Amino acid sequence: MPLSIDRTGANERFQQVRTLLSFIKTQESNDLPPADNDEVKIFRGLFFVHLYGCFEKSINEAVENYVQKIDSLKVAYCDFSILFLPTALDPVFTSIEMSGKWEKRIDFFKAIDSNHTCTIRNSIFSDQLTNTWFRNLDRIATYIGASRPFLKNAGDSYYLDEVVEKRNQVAHGRNTPSIVGSSGRSSDLEVRFMAVRRIFDDYCEMLESHYNSLEFIKIPNRASYTV
Repeated sequence: MPLSIDRTGANERFQQVRTLLSFIKTQESNDLPPADNDEVKIFRGLFFVHLYGCFEKSINEAVENYVQKIDSLKVAYCDFSILFLPTALDPVFTSIEMSGKWEKRIDFFKAIDSNHTCTIRNSIFSDQLTNTWFRNLDRIATYIGASRPFLKNAGDSYYLDEVVEKRNQVAHGRNTPSIVGSSGRSSDLEVRFMAVRRIFDDYCEMLESHYNSLEFIKIPNRASYTV
């Protein structure tokens, strides 16, 4: 079956972030200039923690879903596109890094031409998605050999990195929620929310397209596999 990433959990999480944003908006000052109280500033600072947590969990689920689907096809190593091999051969690369022996280099080239079925851990990218800057998403797209940029709005990447940075400031104690939430209003948070949501949707669409087109398999060998 084609890959259609289940967004149910993600939709629920994003809706809860939306609920928090709506609450913040009702609590903001209507004065000109606005004179927001400390509670509102704290909520705005915590908004970045909530939005980031929602995004990290959702993008992890999406990537794991994608990897599980590829693993379920039981693709032979020799059938993978060369651009997907950095992912398919992860255990071999890890072994080489740990040993550095010539025998492992031979194992690497044997693996490329092997007709053995490849097994891929669904958590293969989890270490790169625990602090999900935009560059991490871009690198993973490269590791799987995605041929096209996945963002429809390139400017969204700036907002994601801002959310990650402000979340880290609050979560790691470098800044208080009140200080982080002192700049900007709910309308500014809305812009960040929409950008992060678009990135999630764009990334899911990229993963679905990459799987459904069998882009990770050599063109002559795609007829041997169906989605």
